[in-house]
Amino acid sequence: MSEIGVFSTSIDYPTYRPVVDNLNTRGYSTWVYNADRVASGSDSLDLQVNDNENFKIVYNGIVHQPEHIRSAWYRHPYLLNLQISDKARELCLEKEIDLLQESIWLQISDKSWLNHPKVMDKWRAKLAQLSLAKTIGFNIPRTVVANNWQTIDESLPDENIIIKMPKGLSYENNKAKILYTTRLNKNLRESLSTNNPFPGIYQGVLR
Repeated sequence: MSEIGVFSTSIDYPTYRPVVDNLNTRGYSTWVYNADRVASGSDSLDLQVNDNENFKIVYNGIVHQPEHIRSAWYRHPYLLNLQISDKARELCLEKEIDLLQESIWLQISDKSWLNHPKVMDKWRAKLAQLSLAKTIGFNIPRTVVANNWQTIDESLPDENIIIKMPKGLSYENNKAKILYTTRLNKNLRESLSTNNPFPGIYQGVLR
């Protein structure tokens, strides 16, 4: 029996639930894997590999065979929300969980993915997105990544530029900090000039 698998986290419930309900109403067998609930132990997960059976996923007591997954949706199964006070430990555990989950993704046929995890990893790279946008005809702002302010200032002489980060998440004193796209005027740039600007992504005004 073919299945549709949705691989997500419970925080995305408002996004995936209407899709799942609609698919089930149409008669499809759809199930949801919540990575954050697995990480916290709220949902049970059992992955089995042995010499007389194929790779098997047992999620909340129900067996799923990867070869039976007709369609798969990769919807943020890396937002684990572990909430461990030691952020270094949290980051290490997140990486270990990601590597284990990758074993699941690799067992599902490439043809089954609505959005293959490897493709998603590739196109989350902001510079790759810009390059593709340029290739297909979009106007894009002048963009610079450099590890010195001189190059940035010479390449982007505008009064105001913006900075964004590849991901925008960091930790300080075990507290998460998020940097959204931020405008930098010349005064701010001068005040930051003693710091290494790498790994920021800097953009000028689109003309």
